[in-house]
Amino acid sequence: MDLALISTLMPSLGAGISRVLVSYDIGCQWEKKLQNCLDSYAISTPKLSNLNYWKVAVPKFHLSGHGAKCQVKFNLGYTKWAGRTDGERIEAGWAQSTNMATWTRESGPNARHNILDDHWNVSNWRKLLGLGE
Repeated sequence: MDLALISTLMPSLGAGISRVLVSYDIGCQWEKKLQNCLDSYAISTPKLSNLNYWKVAVPKFHLSGHGAKCQVKFNLGYTKWAGRTDGERIEAGWAQSTNMATWTRESGPNARHNILDDHWNVSNWRKLLGLGE
């Protein structure tokens, strides 16, 4: 997860983004040593405390499995600039991709990449078309 965050965060910060909200199933534990983990990479990583806004939250579906203190501190419902999100959208797409394993299991890396790209592009296009409704 640290590498995924760095891969997304570095170009975003370079483009001027200064407020970051991350939703992660175990964000309450992950956040504790995140800066130490980021500092351990060989590349220059940002100091999260230097951002105008930095917040880690736990998605609503996963929040019920956490303790009371965690449910208050990491609740998206109480988080500034989170809006009415549930933090689960990224996982919702995986349910529809289960059959992708059948289509890609015998493909080489490039073919697999192209098939998955096509799948997600169609999914995004359908969502875009449905925005007007």
